[in-house]
Amino acid sequence: MKKKITSWLDNATIGRKISVISLILVIVPALVVGFVAYSSAESAIKNDIQTNLEIQVTDLNDETKTVYDLTLVKVKSDLNVFREFFYAKGDAAIVNDKLVLGSSYVVNDNFQIVDEVQKLLGGTATVFQKEGDQAIRISTNVIGEDGKRAIGTSVSDKVYDEVINKGQTYYGTATVVGKEYITAYEPIKDKSGNIIGILFVGVEEDSTIGLLEDQIKAKKIGQDGYMYVLNSQGITVIHPTNEGRNDSDLPFIKDIIAKKDGYLAYNYNGVEKVAAFSYFEPFDWIIVA
Repeated sequence: MKKKITSWLDNATIGRKISVISLILVIVPALVVGFVAYSSAESAIKNDIQTNLEIQVTDLNDETKTVYDLTLVKVKSDLNVFREFFYAKGDAAIVNDKLVLGSSYVVNDNFQIVDEVQKLLGGTATVFQKEGDQAIRISTNVIGEDGKRAIGTSVSDKVYDEVINKGQTYYGTATVVGKEYITAYEPIKDKSGNIIGILFVGVEEDSTIGLLEDQIKAKKIGQDGYMYVLNSQGITVIHPTNEGRNDSDLPFIKDIIAKKDGYLAYNYNGVEKVAAFSYFEPFDWIIVA
């Protein structure tokens, strides 16, 4: 091939050589310009996609925070009312292994206060009594799976440590008799300052974030983009089709869980995909677009 080109150049007229040179001078810059333009356009499209996805997850994260904050305002207000109803009966004390208010008002198996709070405010209310290294429900309007009040069940170890051991009020999400709640747990103290129990109020998450779940499932991004939510264990919490699935073994899910906030390009079942994601800690949600 090299010899043929050399022979042709040796035998070509000056006019043909000039024509070839002119073509090279035109074609090469055109190819370079075309390549640069293509690369710039591709980069601009990728940047636009990334920006769009990041906006989607940021907006949804902000909406989730707003819903959570508003619900927490109600929870704190409910706790204030519950506290007023509770201590209106008198100071708290343990008498004959019962939690008593004032001189004779026994709280154990007495549902007057918690039912009044629920009737007035909605939501749930519970009184726990400290018994050994547990806090046991002694008065509640929380209904268990058997359709009965969840008397005798205990608070979680996490809440027990925060409220009983550390003496602090706990605000946040908690699983209560198999359901997710946004909650407040406050120490009950006797006259000597000893923690003898817990006041609890809660609002079911389903009643507050249901609209968000519907919005996430219905969201469409471009032709075939969508949104979903993982928790930090890799379980799909909200998804248009795969809710409840554990994908923690997938490489890109591992990356998302590890980073919690960011942007990722990956291959899934032979398809090139990109995702933006953002973490909302109170719900343990990784919001993905």
